Amino acid sequence: MTDPPVRILLLASDDHDRRDLTDAIRKHHATAGIDAYADFSQVMQDGLPADPPRLVILSAGYTQAWSLDEFAELWNELPLARWIIVQSGWSDSAIRHWPWLPPACCVPRERLEIRLRQELDVLDNRREPLPLTASLEETFLRDAELSEDYDLSGMTVGLYTPDRDLRRFWTDLITAYGGEIVSLEQEPQALLWDCDPWQKDRIRQLEIFRRREPQCHVIGLRNIVHDLAESLAREAGVDVLLPKNLSAALVLESLSVMQI
Repeated sequence: MTDPPVRILLLASDDHDRRDLTDAIRKHHATAGIDAYADFSQVMQDGLPADPPRLVILSAGYTQAWSLDEFAELWNELPLARWIIVQSGWSDSAIRHWPWLPPACCVPRERLEIRLRQELDVLDNRREPLPLTASLEETFLRDAELSEDYDLSGMTVGLYTPDRDLRRFWTDLITAYGGEIVSLEQEPQALLWDCDPWQKDRIRQLEIFRRREPQCHVIGLRNIVHDLAESLAREAGVDVLLPKNLSAALVLESLSVMQI
């Protein structure tokens, strides 16, 4: 007898957010059953299914997207569910202004993919859950964990950044997993490109490199990642744009995909 599919309740007021979050879930858990809604009233009006969701994902573009009463009502209806509260746009300051939001449930939009993978692993019994009472420090350390499964043996990677500390961090990361750091003139298979500051000269340099090395997998990194930043980066030749904060796992995953 096979286990029933994991049910996920997705609540996002923006249509674009709902589509993006649904795609992200499907990417990591193709068989999940997703119930997507625009607001709390729809959820409570329809009623929760007999098989309640095991994961709830809330995404809001502004802090007051839901009230304390609405949040508490849904929270009390699902006492055993795991929660991901996505902070983006105006809701970035939600933890500071609304201390009733458990820090262990909240995650900036830039780190959502890391947290989503973790929570799906919990639902599949592949890792222990992070307690809802976990502190910000404990939550940060969990998000910073690196898997030992990545293997970059034989891969050549170029680096472009004027930041010496960032270059040292990238070098240590790539070589620790078997990759080799080479110059941009040595036709690297992949390239980590520092997109900050996103100025004309840096954009022009990236465009020149992309024309010269069209097959290279370019990973751009910025302090803040959003739809406009991703669009501009792609136009300049970036294949994937990642946030610098806690980017190590995402960088390794993006490079490992090339090895398959």
